[in-house]
Amino acid sequence: MPDKDLYKLPLSDADWNGIFAELKKNRHLLFLHPEWRLLIAKRRAAYFGHQAMIDALLDTSISYTLDWNSKQMDGFVEGNFRRLVFPLYAIDFVWLNAPGLHVLSIGPRNEMELYLLYALRFRPDRVKAVDLISNSPLVDIADMHALPFDDNSFDVVISSWTLPYSKQPRRAAHEVARVCRHNGLVAIGLTRVPSSDPEHAQIVREGAVPFQTVDEIVELFSGITPDIVFRHEPVVKTEKGALMVIFRVTKH
Repeated sequence: MPDKDLYKLPLSDADWNGIFAELKKNRHLLFLHPEWRLLIAKRRAAYFGHQAMIDALLDTSISYTLDWNSKQMDGFVEGNFRRLVFPLYAIDFVWLNAPGLHVLSIGPRNEMELYLLYALRFRPDRVKAVDLISNSPLVDIADMHALPFDDNSFDVVISSWTLPYSKQPRRAAHEVARVCRHNGLVAIGLTRVPSSDPEHAQIVREGAVPFQTVDEIVELFSGITPDIVFRHEPVVKTEKGALMVIFRVTKH
């Protein structure tokens, strides 16, 4: 058992007042705490009463995409976004330049993922987000297979646990590469479902791709030269686990 004394903070009222004053000046730091992100996301969703969904699910996505994402949105589930964004933030290009970078987040549903980006010094006016369904006015309703942005619009594109919903992942990858700038970064994460898992067969029946390796994800991005700066694959191949890759886009 941990020593409870380790958690005692010998701080005076003046210390706490100083902490609160610092947080008031740098409110974005509050967003580092997941409970704060959850509270604000819920309050803002109730305040704006905003809920929007794509008019029709195209043949690009598997059948349960909207239902699943609606449940996740209503439950204010943050998902695995943190697992992907923290290694992204550690890369020099992001660490040194975050406030000046233009960022696209694909698939956040609610605002919690956006708050984490704000906490990491990405400027709100330079962060865009798209999803098929959302309760936030900060998230544009759009299909990742037809992103509503000009070519070369973003320095960083994050696709967090979205590719498994696609029946046309190569088309989605083309869109990501199109809107990402030369020497920009692409970060992709998803759950690897082994062939022994019943969900694997369902993914195949739906016409989607049960990705098993990082190389399979990177291979989608034909026409560019990906310089991989971070990769992660499950240690135990027979169990579910995260596939994550971050690569720099070199356009010819």
